Amino acid sequence: MTNANDKLAQLSMREKIKEVATDLLIMHGCPGLRFQQIAEILECTRGNIHYHYRHKHLLVEEVTVEYCQRTIGHFDQIWSSDFSLKEKIRQSMQFNQMRYLKRNPQGNTNNPWSLIARMRLERDIITPVAREAVARYSMELQRCVIGGMRRSIERGELRPDTPVELVSLPLIELANSADPITRDAGQFDRLKQMYEAFDCLIHEAYGVRS
Repeated sequence: MTNANDKLAQLSMREKIKEVATDLLIMHGCPGLRFQQIAEILECTRGNIHYHYRHKHLLVEEVTVEYCQRTIGHFDQIWSSDFSLKEKIRQSMQFNQMRYLKRNPQGNTNNPWSLIARMRLERDIITPVAREAVARYSMELQRCVIGGMRRSIERGELRPDTPVELVSLPLIELANSADPITRDAGQFDRLKQMYEAFDCLIHEAYGVRS
């Protein structure tokens, strides 16, 4: 908790508001987000929050757009890299694990941890801009993974006849469903096993034998 507070103290007020709002949105969704609660956490007035964000939907919109951009930026970095396919799958799993552990530090609880998963559930009550950001994230994730699979063929890791879009689909859906999977299982290990199973299956089915 001390590390989180230290990090928060170094941010501008606007960034502090977004940081706290992200946590509250993930835990409680849009209906549970209250400016008064943000003010209490930041030990400031409610008016201070309104100075930066006149309406709640504008705060939710900005937080959602930036969260989606950061998330796809991370996946793009992984899947456009020169790492092996095995390493890309491992890093994708670790990215989800990092976010899971931030809100489930014991590793065996089922607290929600993905804002994207939350906003998908609440797509009917968020702004069109926020909905577009979530939809664009899904399209960009698909682009990243498919592009990475094609590079694996070019690098000689997978056979040339690998059906790229078909084999990419389970991995894309793993990323899209990571939060619900861990919440249903009550731990991260289930998701980790699914990533490991995918890694094993794709190399067994389409990996190039030395």
